[in-house]
Amino acid sequence: MIFMTVKSIRKSCEPLLILCLMFSAAACRTVPDGSAGTSAAAAADVNAGPSVPMPKGFRYQSRGRVLVVEAGDPIRLTFTSPPDFHSIDREMIRLTGKEDGEEIPLEWTVSGNQIIIRPLCRFVPRESGRSAVFPETGRYLPHEKGIRYLGMVPDGSYRLVLSGALADLQGRSLADPLELEIRTTDLQYGLYWMGPDGYCARFIPGESNPYYDPDKPVILFSHGWQPGMIHPEYWMQQPWHWFSWGDKPLDLSGPWLEKGYNIGFWNWGQFADEENVWTAEQKIWKTATSGRWNGPPVQGLRYRLRDGGYRFVETGYSIGDMFFRAYTEALADFRGGSVTLAGHSLGNQTVTALAGLLGDAVRKGEISERLLPDRLVLLDPFWGSTHLSHVNGRSPAELCTDIVRELVSDHGLAVEQIMTSGLGGLVTGDENLAMRELSAFYRVWPAFIPMWNQSGRHQYAIEWYFASMSLRLAGMGAAPIGAAAEREDVLRNMNFGMESPRLWYSTGEGSMTPEPEDDYFLMEKGLENSLMTNPAPLPGGG
Repeated sequence: MIFMTVKSIRKSCEPLLILCLMFSAAACRTVPDGSAGTSAAAAADVNAGPSVPMPKGFRYQSRGRVLVVEAGDPIRLTFTSPPDFHSIDREMIRLTGKEDGEEIPLEWTVSGNQIIIRPLCRFVPRESGRSAVFPETGRYLPHEKGIRYLGMVPDGSYRLVLSGALADLQGRSLADPLELEIRTTDLQYGLYWMGPDGYCARFIPGESNPYYDPDKPVILFSHGWQPGMIHPEYWMQQPWHWFSWGDKPLDLSGPWLEKGYNIGFWNWGQFADEENVWTAEQKIWKTATSGRWNGPPVQGLRYRLRDGGYRFVETGYSIGDMFFRAYTEALADFRGGSVTLAGHSLGNQTVTALAGLLGDAVRKGEISERLLPDRLVLLDPFWGSTHLSHVNGRSPAELCTDIVRELVSDHGLAVEQIMTSGLGGLVTGDENLAMRELSAFYRVWPAFIPMWNQSGRHQYAIEWYFASMSLRLAGMGAAPIGAAAEREDVLRNMNFGMESPRLWYSTGEGSMTPEPEDDYFLMEKGLENSLMTNPAPLPGGG
């Protein structure tokens, strides 16, 4: 009866029937697996209009509504059918802090039935300028006062929302929008690669990193002692995004990225967050809770928590060991030709420890020689005084010098030491003149920073070196100086093998500005004169 009715009106309604059939087919259209064409969701929206919803049924395979991850680790979500990668846009996946609502930068990919969300981090200038943070501590650290960290932090809680518009390969949208709570563990450390615009991503074994290319050279930075880095505001020290002594935000990554470098940093901040520097120092070399250590009690590998307390990690590894493991895994496929390791303050010991472990592993045939560093940069380095700390009967200064001497002799390591303050031995610690006898030694004079602010001068070593990649600096009787100098230039300026060691020091009007491009260096014989008084300007203000 119904068939007869349809047949009897076919002629009069045929155009409308054809239009309805076309409309229905468009609404149920599928996208083949691997198609790079328009997504199922987009196709349905364009052809069917907003009044016709896609069929429901695409679901999240629940592992619970609360997921626990280490900050920076991928978040893996499994669904009942393969998601359509091309149906996802930035508005469909949102990760925000539960307390402050701040959005976390991220990227995503699709593998089989999974969406893999990769939280990123980013360093951005503060709108309110350098005085916005840490006023109660009285610390005058320009990089912390003008640049803020955006990203997941230890012991944090976050809200992850996936829009119901997300589709699978059959064109089905999520049955319901997905909301999960993401909690992070209380420890965050590791090797981070940086990209343009302040973005960075932690190295994860077995995962690709958006900011690392094995065919490019590498520069890796390590910070030093980090008291108060996790409270009141979490921070990771890196050298490329800075708030300059010239009272402006700086992006020092540009020249490095333009010259094709992979730029990265080693973050061990929670381990370095100690009340005294010597407790942090011993973690670089050993983990025993007791032993031959002249000075503060050995604290093993404990790390600072956000509530101010500590927790121990029973790994049997030192910070140097952990850095070695992350480095060799991250650079396992490295073909980029050269590696530069740069460490600031106490961080000079972490990069030296890494270099020593790499040298040992090469000698034993455990890793390729291509993983050895070509350059070692010690930025206003700190070594604990000999009467305060010992490692296996040797002071940290002696241990570092022995490692460097062996690598210079056996592998031609190029070593630079940049001194900007009295905190590396004149006021505290060990001057380590033996290291100066090996390295190219430069005394950078930041006369624009008051003499009483030795902490500020100490931090300036980082800004000076990484800003110096933009040009090669000149010095009397010297090969080019600074980050832009070639390895061969550093070797020419080194004191290794010389009967009469010497140093270069910056002078003239250039010492009155934070920018390194107007610095000029004079040479002086000997190494003990640390030039704690302001040198006279060159004639004519040069």
